[in-house]
Amino acid sequence: MPCKMTSVTIKFIIYSCWVWLWAFLAPVSHFLLFTIVLVLTDLFTGVWAARTRKEQLKSRGFFRSVIKISLYMVGILLSHGMNIVFFAPKGLDFDMLNYVTGIISLTEFKSNLENISTVTGTDIWALISAYIPRLPKLPK
Repeated sequence: MPCKMTSVTIKFIIYSCWVWLWAFLAPVSHFLLFTIVLVLTDLFTGVWAARTRKEQLKSRGFFRSVIKISLYMVGILLSHGMNIVFFAPKGLDFDMLNYVTGIISLTEFKSNLENISTVTGTDIWALISAYIPRLPKLPK
């Protein structure tokens, strides 16, 4: 005899999936939101820099921002999943999420500063990099 799913069972399944998704996304929501802010700010400063250089704006550049947001979200969620599934259960203190989001954020931050430098004529990244401590070279 086939099993019939009642509306209560379907609601329970949907609710359970929603709770699991919320529990998965809540710890990384600030990373996701800040990444969106960085990319949208990069889009804004990029448009301003292109206008300063008197370049024509193309829809491909706008589409690239949508792709960057999507792929950055995937990278953040995958690194969070790796922490939950592989590192945390083994007691490993390797926070891949912070490394991945740090690289993404630094990339977009630098891009924003380059765009701002184009508009203002001041190389902010060069000024900041003078104060960032140099990492030692690793032996081969």
